[in-house]
Amino acid sequence: MFHLYWISLTLTILLLSGCTTTTVAKEPQNTEIKITTSGTLVFKDLPITQEQLPDLLRKGRVKRDDTLHILVPMNKEQRDYRLMRSVTDTLKRAGYGRIVFTTEKKALGVLKEDLIRKP
Repeated sequence: MFHLYWISLTLTILLLSGCTTTTVAKEPQNTEIKITTSGTLVFKDLPITQEQLPDLLRKGRVKRDDTLHILVPMNKEQRDYRLMRSVTDTLKRAGYGRIVFTTEKKALGVLKEDLIRKP
């Protein structure tokens, strides 16, 4: 009787929890979109207007459900937040809903011996 209780409890928990699913995270599109420190929007190393961006993405066969990574300056004081918001609005109107603003990723490798103070 005791084992039947635990088996029924376990089955109940399993049935109530069900299967949990999540969407598969896709690799971000390498679209080479940047906002420079001077507030210029750059696509593949060419300065553009934000109105040109959706057409260039379509020509580059970037799907609307792809994640777009837009590179912004590392220093927060140098970011043009109005331009970032405006670019987001333009892309959303064109159907691009997954927009992420990122900074350059930097890593520093240090050898363990370099961390030890030398006399």
